[in-house]
Amino acid sequence: MAQVLTLTRNPNTNQIVAAKIDSLIIEDLRGIMQNLQTGALQATITANFTEVTVIEGTVGPIPAPPMVITFAPGVTTGTTVATISEGLPSGASFKYALKTSKVPTPMVGDNATTALGTLTTYVQGSPITADPGMVVAMAIVDAGDGILKLTQHTLTVAEVAS
Repeated sequence: MAQVLTLTRNPNTNQIVAAKIDSLIIEDLRGIMQNLQTGALQATITANFTEVTVIEGTVGPIPAPPMVITFAPGVTTGTTVATISEGLPSGASFKYALKTSKVPTPMVGDNATTALGTLTTYVQGSPITADPGMVVAMAIVDAGDGILKLTQHTLTVAEVAS
């Protein structure tokens, strides 16, 4: 009996979002480790397949997922420093905007400048001049200014040097 593995990936993030064997949907995708940007796909599914198909573009827009970021007071009064527990994909950069309130969560691939306004490139450990209560909207942005991930954080008094 032929078994066909079909993987559906989000073309914006290259993440596998659905998998099925023949017509049986695989509910738990945790066993599929993926990196389609480099063309590699590893799966912990034990089966013999006569065909593997990857389908693109079958999912709708996906909200930009968050990053893990911590903020601490900077060295200079009125500054904070972000520590981002996230690597950068090739060609991407960290960029931030300072806001008075959080903006609606953009979708993956949305234009960062359109979604967030004026952006500043961020290098880990650099100071950000801001006041407590301001929102730091920190994004991973691809080379085309598309948002890959976004975290919006309201700064506390303890996170800004005084």
